[in-house]
Amino acid sequence: RKSKILTPTRALQCLPSNFATVNVSAGCVHQCVYCFAAGYRHSPADGTICRVYDNLTEFMEEELASGRRPARLHLSPSCDPFQPIPEVQSVSEQLIRQALAHHIPAHFITKGVLIHRPFREYLVAHHEQVFMTVGLITLDPALQTLLEPGAAPPQARLAQAQWAVSHGIHCAVRVVPVLPGVTDTDAQMRALFTAIHATGVRIVSLSYLFLRPHVRDALTQAAQAHPELRPALAAFEHSVPMKLGGRGGAIEAMPAEWRAREYRRLVALAHECSGGALRVKICLCKNMDLPDQCCNCDMAGPVLSPAPAPVAPAGATKEQGAPLPDLEALVLPA
Repeated sequence: RKSKILTPTRALQCLPSNFATVNVSAGCVHQCVYCFAAGYRHSPADGTICRVYDNLTEFMEEELASGRRPARLHLSPSCDPFQPIPEVQSVSEQLIRQALAHHIPAHFITKGVLIHRPFREYLVAHHEQVFMTVGLITLDPALQTLLEPGAAPPQARLAQAQWAVSHGIHCAVRVVPVLPGVTDTDAQMRALFTAIHATGVRIVSLSYLFLRPHVRDALTQAAQAHPELRPALAAFEHSVPMKLGGRGGAIEAMPAEWRAREYRRLVALAHECSGGALRVKICLCKNMDLPDQCCNCDMAGPVLSPAPAPVAPAGATKEQGAPLPDLEALVLPA
């Protein structure tokens, strides 16, 4: 990395301007079909899938020493900070430790798993300053493998969310993107909301898929071999142009009336499956044309809310919390 790292993002309204966003790598081995960041100019284009920034901790220490002090550290907007690569996880862990050592709360969003037990124990010890979001769009193993070939299995992510909640770590689940006609059926969403509710998580953010040229190309290529993805592309035959966040790059989105109707359906399903316990947030920066239905989805965790009291799941005492399975087997060799 050659430039400063503790910089705010101005492209997304769901991230406060005094939060610092840091990408720990260029590229990501999760290789999600719907990943918009894979089309960025800084993404590896020489056959490399992921390039780790190994000098971030030095940069961060220098910037903190110079007086730069964000309200929160957010990992990572354009890659996953807990990809199944030891080097990536090591850098992410060090950055979070640095932030917390300077009393700067830290947030991370991941479709991976935290494989190092000492780091998990460290997060528990600092749970009041830790905000965690688990990315999860489907419980169907075959569909998840097709859409997110390098990400952790859905059940591992649910176990991680349950572990976090049971130890007092503020944890939310991010169902982004929802693929029309593919992951948004009543049956799929009921199963997903029911499973999320069972973990103790109470905040769910969601937003429908939007297309950039790279995402459209990737989805088209995947759908040629996997017809179960074709309904998503067919839905976008009626797409409309929109600006991401109202001021970002141009995207293709489903019509506002269609999204408004479908969001009402999904919110109703979430309430039905959780007895009203799940609070659903619709991402505003991806739905600027639905201001009455959307809100700041707290992409990097709530701004002022304190950490919740630990919630012990069935079969675990409050002192023990939820055990996290041995996850080292999910890491890839260097």
